[in-house]
Amino acid sequence: GSDEQGRDLLSAMVYGLRLSLLVAGTGTGLACLLGAALGLTAGYFGGRWERLVLALADLQLSFPALLIALALLALSGPGLPKVALALAASQWAYFARSARAAALVESGKDYMAAARLQGLSHARLLWRHLLPNCLPPLLVILPLQLAAAISLEATLSLLGLGAPATEPSLGRLIANGFAYLLSGQYWISLYPGLLLTLAVTAITLAADRLAAVLDPRRQVD
Repeated sequence: GSDEQGRDLLSAMVYGLRLSLLVAGTGTGLACLLGAALGLTAGYFGGRWERLVLALADLQLSFPALLIALALLALSGPGLPKVALALAASQWAYFARSARAAALVESGKDYMAAARLQGLSHARLLWRHLLPNCLPPLLVILPLQLAAAISLEATLSLLGLGAPATEPSLGRLIANGFAYLLSGQYWISLYPGLLLTLAVTAITLAADRLAAVLDPRRQVD
């Protein structure tokens, strides 16, 4: 079918899915980079830096991600780049805590002790030896946070703080059809909503499969 302006709905949905994935992927990627850097250094160096990172992460996790994104976008205004930054600001703590936990485990292993005895710099120890062994937990939560970011972006667009009217993300397409539900044109919101649900479900299932692949204890013959 077509939307309220006679435009092809299928084409808008395909474009909207690409746009939603781009914005959510950018935000989640930035959150992963920031959180991994803070978490790895916190677990490696410890001390005051670790306490500061944990305090900031606990503060961020004490508020719902939607509330943080709404507050940031209310201050900065709508727009897709600002949505991506808001998503990163509301997700980095998940990656930071996971990276710190993995760094604490890996830092006490023999290969790290051997690397320290060789006199390697902190930067080389962190990024060459510690980071590769801390990647599996980060790779598991990355698609889960991507699925959450897609839903969050759609919610922000529904509230008018996400994608502008000229950029038909899935959330914007759903919002555009709300005014026409009572007139019987339900498909304007229904089909983008179904596509959003399918996308989030597919990414979540992929995350579960990735967790099984990376964890030998979950593999079944």
